Amino acid sequence: IGIISSIGHNISEFSQSLRKGRSGISFLTQADSDKTLWVNIGAEIQDFSYKEALSKFSDLPRELIDKADHIAHRSPFTIQTSIISALQAWQHSQLDKKKIHADRIGLVIAGHNTTTNYQYQLTQKFNNAPEYLSPRYATQFMDSNQIGILSEIFQIQGEGFITGGASASGNIAIIQAIRLIQSGVVDACLVVGVAADLSPMEIQGFYSIGAMGGKQFHDQPKLACRPFDQLHEGFIYG
Repeated sequence: IGIISSIGHNISEFSQSLRKGRSGISFLTQADSDKTLWVNIGAEIQDFSYKEALSKFSDLPRELIDKADHIAHRSPFTIQTSIISALQAWQHSQLDKKKIHADRIGLVIAGHNTTTNYQYQLTQKFNNAPEYLSPRYATQFMDSNQIGILSEIFQIQGEGFITGGASASGNIAIIQAIRLIQSGVVDACLVVGVAADLSPMEIQGFYSIGAMGGKQFHDQPKLACRPFDQLHEGFIYG
């Protein structure tokens, strides 16, 4: 397993945060630049550096790390976090040492509509100068871009696809991976949950239908997440 989250950039950090009851919920940085947002709290991934994260994989083959660097050093945030968490899981499972043939390894991406903030951030630049839109956008806005990049980095040649079920996407992906193994389609399967990098529009939309919490405790982020409390208002963005 591997993880990049608001309370840890690897399993060890994440586990320690859980044991110590550490919360990653604070004021949203993007709320500072978008004054139209009614929601100003959430659990953001802070201080993430793709280059620095790659440098920590000393036990993995150098060619694998170099390929990850070459392919994705200019990729969107959600791609980079997927790669780092996948590398952690790859290292943890020692798949590179188990000599499983490339066409016997599968890949399931958990999540859909995962590039909305990436598209939102490019909108103003596109309106001002559409001719300067990067050609990479043609593939990077697609969720399936995750399949192509991760398959290329890890040399996965087995079955690969995206599965979505809103907040249950991760569980659905794990179930699909188990089915692939049980049916004999693959011998191992990498499951990757994509970071929920929502744009201000999605955040506002969830707020408008009453699904996004943080209204009553908008000035006290650490008190806002209370799913089993009578004062609960919905989920906290993370």
